[in-house]
Amino acid sequence: MSSQTPYYSPINPAAFGTLALILIGSGLSFMALFFVYEMKVSHDHTSRSLVKELSMATLSSLLLGCGTLFLTLWAGVFV
Repeated sequence: MSSQTPYYSPINPAAFGTLALILIGSGLSFMALFFVYEMKVSHDHTSRSLVKELSMATLSSLLLGCGTLFLTLWAGVFV
């Protein structure tokens, strides 16, 4: 039993708050950009791009999801 080593997180727990704020802020920015794009393009249906819409939606979703994870870790809810 003495040969076991403790597990250390690859990310310093002191950085959880900073990571949460940066990721959530970036995710909200891309989400706002997506909404502005949808409102601007909704009048002209010929200039819509599915790739652009999906890339913005996917990126904002990933950033908000990772930001929420670090926010819960920062709050002490270890998932």
